[in-house]
This record gives sequence, structure tokens and C-alpha cells, in this order.
Amino acid sequence: ALDELIEGLSPSLWAGTMAAEAVMTTDTVKKEAACKIKINNKTVTIGGMAKGSGMIAPDMATMLSFITTDIRISPALLKKAGYQALEESFNSITVDGDMSTNDTVLIMANGLAHNKVFSSNSHSYKKFCSGLAFVCTQLAKMIAADGEGATKLVDITVKNSRSKQEARTAALAVANSNLVKTMIAGGDPNWGRVISAAGAGKVKFDPDKIKLYFGKYCVFQKGRGKQTAGLKSIEKELAKKEVKITLDLNSGKAQAKVFTCDLTKEYVAINAEYST
Repeated sequence: ALDELIEGLSPSLWAGTMAAEAVMTTDTVKKEAACKIKINNKTVTIGGMAKGSGMIAPDMATMLSFITTDIRISPALLKKAGYQALEESFNSITVDGDMSTNDTVLIMANGLAHNKVFSSNSHSYKKFCSGLAFVCTQLAKMIAADGEGATKLVDITVKNSRSKQEARTAALAVANSNLVKTMIAGGDPNWGRVISAAGAGKVKFDPDKIKLYFGKYCVFQKGRGKQTAGLKSIEKELAKKEVKITLDLNSGKAQAKVFTCDLTKEYVAINAEYST
């Protein structure tokens, strides 16, 4: 198929979209993201595509992403920026806590923006890192939202932890809990499942000090359930296409965010019927 693929090469936006569609497997939607930033009065573009829908976690797992930019940057700095962006994006998503060997994120820069070369402690580098993180995070969220059989994207934030690693451990414990994921699928505001999952993540916290929020509503405080709004209002938060869960450990200043999705009957059907 190489001859046909080479003939199809084009700098047009449509060609990029065709490539994003071509790599889809159990994905239901193509995944593309891009942004433009100013570096030393030069416009720099960062664009990317990804595929992934199941067996997502840990550290990328069954996903592919290809990111291109016209920035002029040293290979060492590009690699450094890439690893920074990965940690907060593709390494912070989980669909089912499962994995395979097929994972790649490829970042390429051709220098055609003709910006001045910069160092790692410059404002230009920070701007590029911010733009790259934006593109990677958008693609990562698309993967989580398009999890096999998923109907909702779930944004889990653990804040005020003793360390970022503790916050990440607790967030992943909640994100990978089948009981939490099925709770979200059913729209049931069962705060006990979230607290239990966080505790099972081997992060020490005082239940009397923590707070748990579903969307903007606090549902757990001072060691017991708290209904700051009517049940219907809280259920509406869990019925949204993007559900936000915030766990405040009240033990430090660190924070971590993880994206996942709900777990539905369709996930079981897709994987029960899967055949190589």
C-alpha cells in the first residue's frame, strides 16, 4: 500500500484529517487538536492526532499519537518538552486500567517557523511547553471520552495532598475503580465508592478532614455525607457529558488530575465479541 499512501501525501488540512481517520480502530471519532503561539514574533503551529479507545493505562498503553510543529528547537529541548507534556496528558488517562505493548507518541519539528533558537530557561520555551501541553491534553481527553462503550468523560482532581505523587496515586485509584465508573454510568451520587477507592489507593488521609465534590456540590465533609443541594441537582452533575470529581485531602498543597470514562454494558460487549 506504500505507493498509494505516498500519492496521498498532501499539506492540506483534509489530508491530516484523512490520516486521523485512517488510524482509528475501535475509536468512534477521529482525534485532532492544534494551536498557534507566538515565539519571538514568529507564529508557531503545533498540531496532532491520536487514536485510542480501550486498554488505556498506565503510561499511554494502547494508543498512538503523532504531533508535528514548525518550531525551530533543539532535539534535546523538544524531547524534554515532550516528556513534560506526556506526564500531564497521555500518562494521566485511563479507560479500563488495562494495557498492551502498542504505545507511541511521536513529536516532530521541522523549524520552518524560523524563530530564534531559545534555551530551557527562556520565556519562549515556557510558551512552547504550554502550547504542546494544550494539544496533548486535548487529545488525551478525547481518548478518555471515547473509551470503549463510554458515554461520559470523567475529570478527577485530587488536591491539597502532601505530594504530587500521592495526589496522582489517589486520583488513579478512583479512576480505575469499576465501582466508581459504573456509578457514574448510572448517575448515582454514591460518595462512599469514591472515598473507598481513594483509601484503597494506599494514600493516607484523615476522613474527618477531607472534602469530596461532585461538580460544584460538596457531598462529603467532616467524616460524613453532606448534601449541599437537593439530590436532583447533584444527579444533574453526574448526568453531564463531562463529570467532575474533586477530592480535597486537606493535608498539603500538591495536586494531580486524571481523566477517565464511565463503564457501561457496551464495553463488555465490545471486548466479549472482539476477535483477532
